[in-house]
Amino acid sequence: MNIDSHQHFWRYDAARDAWITDAMQAIQRDFLPADLAAEMKASGMDSSVAVQTVQSEDDTRFLLDLAEKDKRIAGVVGWVDLRSPKLEERLRYFSKFPKLRGFRHVAQAEPDNQFLVRPEFTAGITQLKKFGYTYDILIFPRQLPAAIELVSMFPEQRFVLDHMAKPDVRTRTKVRPMLALAGIAPEHCVFIEDIPLREGEHWIDWLLRFGDLAPAAFAATPALDPSPRTRAPSIRATPVERAQARAWLDTHGFGAAQPLVLMQPANKRTMRWNGVRDAADDDKSWPASRWAALARAILQWQPEAQILLCGCAAEAGYLESIRAETGLPRLLAPAGGLPLGLLRGLMELAHSMVSVDTGPAHLAAATGCPLVVLFGHRWPSMWAPRSACGSAVTVLGGLPHTSRVDLIGVEEVAQAWWRLPPRVEGNATVAAAMAGRRLRAAYSAG
Repeated sequence: MNIDSHQHFWRYDAARDAWITDAMQAIQRDFLPADLAAEMKASGMDSSVAVQTVQSEDDTRFLLDLAEKDKRIAGVVGWVDLRSPKLEERLRYFSKFPKLRGFRHVAQAEPDNQFLVRPEFTAGITQLKKFGYTYDILIFPRQLPAAIELVSMFPEQRFVLDHMAKPDVRTRTKVRPMLALAGIAPEHCVFIEDIPLREGEHWIDWLLRFGDLAPAAFAATPALDPSPRTRAPSIRATPVERAQARAWLDTHGFGAAQPLVLMQPANKRTMRWNGVRDAADDDKSWPASRWAALARAILQWQPEAQILLCGCAAEAGYLESIRAETGLPRLLAPAGGLPLGLLRGLMELAHSMVSVDTGPAHLAAATGCPLVVLFGHRWPSMWAPRSACGSAVTVLGGLPHTSRVDLIGVEEVAQAWWRLPPRVEGNATVAAAMAGRRLRAAYSAG
């Protein structure tokens, strides 16, 4: 039997089906089983699987009604609200329809690239297997990392990847023809779209694996540098940035002999247009009270230290709320944020950094700043910061065991910071202070 595994039926509604733009006028009409019959006969298909297009249970029931009346519809992939607290009740209701085989959410329309691995969504995926349902992944390429995480989280769940994740075909339809018109032979080119990401592969290793490939025409050419390369980024501040960092520290009363500890509490999702995002909707959010407790722990261990809360200007109010909660004069939250160049210079002078999983944590590792980084709903195996100079990077949390940063305790973070070894390179005073703090009494954040 030949089965068309994916096709659609609908009664066209211009308002509801706005995704069918005027560029697709040919399908701005009803499509029902009778319209499919001739195509199935011409292509030698015996039956098909009808897949939802509207995110409503009404659409699911519409497809099930068609399937009951037409034996050529072998199965239905419908929609149900996988984030609903009543999901199990709805799955039990739909289980009485034998032709319903699975569900799909139009995840490609979600602006959040991590939508598929948000706890409220994965809680729904958890319930599908016991009812024997598949899940269809409908995404764009930007959401592939999250899709890989999702599949890794549920090894027993059956998934279907729709439309090959709708790859960006511009390389094939524009760049490759343009190269051909320019007379560039295919054997002189290598394209990253042809290099799939391996399971569990770190993104740096994927890019370097691509960089290691030589076009076929140059396969016999010796490598320019055959020596092993450090598979990590290395970034250095410019002399101007270093000077600016020293001047900034002097202006704010930070002495040269005082170890500088950086904290990065915010990430790109922390702030919304109307203020701080609700912590329940941000898996990288660590409560302000814990940042305050960590700051007190650090200063109890190392009283001469100065702590600097890092962030951009938009996060200044959030950082100030953390500073105010500590009530500590040796903790600074810059009102205007820290420009990237200044932050780079400060990282080269810093004793250490504690950060959530965000861009500045990667910058810290690349500049050689000893780092503790807190992970939420991401895989450290793929996204952990790396240091080319071998400076310490301690990762706490992350998948598969920890899905939210707020599940990490203050004591665990404080102990991880305490155990950071000295900088591999940099300010000798900083390195000496880092080693000296080990002589102090242990602190319990409990």
